[in-house]
Amino acid sequence: MPLQIYLDSSDFSNLSNLARQADYEHVKRFLLNARDRGEIEIRFSYAHVVEAAPTALEHLPFAIARFRSIQELCGPRCLVDPPTIIRHEFPSDHGNPLPSLLRDDGDWCPSFSGTLELPDLGALLQESLSSLPGPERRRKVRQLFDTKGQLRPRALRMVRERAEAILASMQREYPMTAEATRSMERFVVGVGSEAEANRALRDSIKNLEQFAQWHAREWETTSKFSAWLRIYGENIRRNLSHTAGEVRTLYQAELASGRSGDVAKKLLNEGFNRASANFAQGLVKSLHGAGLEGAANATPSWTTSPGLMCIASVAVQAFRRTALDPTQSRKARTSDFGDVCHCIYLPYVDVFRADGFAATAISDADMPVRALVAPNLMQLPDVIRRALSSN
Repeated sequence: MPLQIYLDSSDFSNLSNLARQADYEHVKRFLLNARDRGEIEIRFSYAHVVEAAPTALEHLPFAIARFRSIQELCGPRCLVDPPTIIRHEFPSDHGNPLPSLLRDDGDWCPSFSGTLELPDLGALLQESLSSLPGPERRRKVRQLFDTKGQLRPRALRMVRERAEAILASMQREYPMTAEATRSMERFVVGVGSEAEANRALRDSIKNLEQFAQWHAREWETTSKFSAWLRIYGENIRRNLSHTAGEVRTLYQAELASGRSGDVAKKLLNEGFNRASANFAQGLVKSLHGAGLEGAANATPSWTTSPGLMCIASVAVQAFRRTALDPTQSRKARTSDFGDVCHCIYLPYVDVFRADGFAATAISDADMPVRALVAPNLMQLPDVIRRALSSN
């Protein structure tokens, strides 16, 4: 079986950067050749897509280059989204773990894991009649709907007249290719099926370049769609920075009381260890509160929930290094949450790319996972060769 490779988001940026093409050409060539020989499969995730998305219109060309890099290296190979992994690790009484967290159909986004919300043509007509007086509204309803609530031919003609407005609304809601638009139009005018439109729309969403263009066209909609990572990233940076300030103040107070630096630091670390002992269990409780039934009475473990345990372990180390070690000069960054989020995939791949701070946090966590961590893109070929030799 091919080795599963998980790249850092920065790798897609570097490998698509024309200004640095010469620096990374040998790495890219190695990855493509190893993939084509069937030795490795490179997979992307929802976190990669969100981090690759443009944060401003002037960044759009770079975002498109990143999405093209993801498609070139990974093709349709991806991993399921983080919420699905958690549901896999904490299945409810009515569900079972997934047979695999690897996907080969490019379906990367959790928001579209089920049936997409296509326009309800009957509801649209009912809404258009709602402002009419009662008797006139009832007369119109009889003209447009049969006794089973199905649209009459006259109603379909009205829908066709409104097709352009309906399509424009759908194009604001979803990144639609020309093919998806045609399928949606067929559905709206009553000559295509809902299943056909749904399938075309899902396929359209998988097109990462279309996704980037959609960001530029419908910024207000797409910013809500992908803002969760940036919002939580900023929150974790702010919280870690605040805690770091408090701990430094406490550390200075311990020193002023006459304690040695080593003793003061030991006391702080002991307090931190007590406070973080139930960190993973706290995550489980928050997940249950978010509606994951399987997490109600679950106890996280490396056997049943390695993804969650990786997030908890790396988060603890990140917290320690950025906030609770008064000697650390590194400040918390918005990207720290993204680095922690990626770690949910660590136990499900063979080689995991993580840069500086994240790689150090993973190493410090000393987790029972098989994946080899490549702390630098330039070192990635050697790490993959080592993994291949022991596979």
